[in-house]
Amino acid sequence: MKKILTVLLMVVAVHAQAQRGGGNNDPRPFGWSGDGMGNHIPTLFGLSGGVSVSNVGGYGTMVAPTFSVFMGVPVTSTFRIRPEIGYAAMGSSNATTSFRTNYFLLPVLASFEINKGLFLLAGPQTAMILSANQTTGSIKTNTRDQMHVQDLSLVGGMEYMPGKFGVAVRYQYGLTNNGLGNYNRGLRAGINIKF
Repeated sequence: MKKILTVLLMVVAVHAQAQRGGGNNDPRPFGWSGDGMGNHIPTLFGLSGGVSVSNVGGYGTMVAPTFSVFMGVPVTSTFRIRPEIGYAAMGSSNATTSFRTNYFLLPVLASFEINKGLFLLAGPQTAMILSANQTTGSIKTNTRDQMHVQDLSLVGGMEYMPGKFGVAVRYQYGLTNNGLGNYNRGLRAGINIKF
């Protein structure tokens, strides 16, 4: 919980710093919220929703919902720091057995605009386990106590957002064993809305 609060406080501090002033005498490091020519670049806020596709546990592919809120803090005109707070379910399933883990996600991504409205996303993600269950037939077993509470991953992907709406796809590459001998790796795709 302390780590979550620390990340949230950092996001608020960065946002407050990014909203100060502008112009050539701007005291912010790296031209925060400016393009280096005195032009203000606004901090973006948005929502994202879609699906997570994974096969963690080896039973078969599982499709589950995912959603997040994000903020894009400008460093330059083409580079932003993008902290997010979200939810995703990962696991696997077949006709008889399913394994599902629900996570609270905290990625901090670098967002590079490589063409007008086309962004490359990359960075680390930490996740906290909310719940975990394995279901075989009608028998449901809580597996949360057998799993590691925290998960660390690398995230990479692309986003196309030419206006208020956009689409995004990203891959999560789990670095830590989830406690059951598996790694959280999977694809997420969705629609983004910015405000």
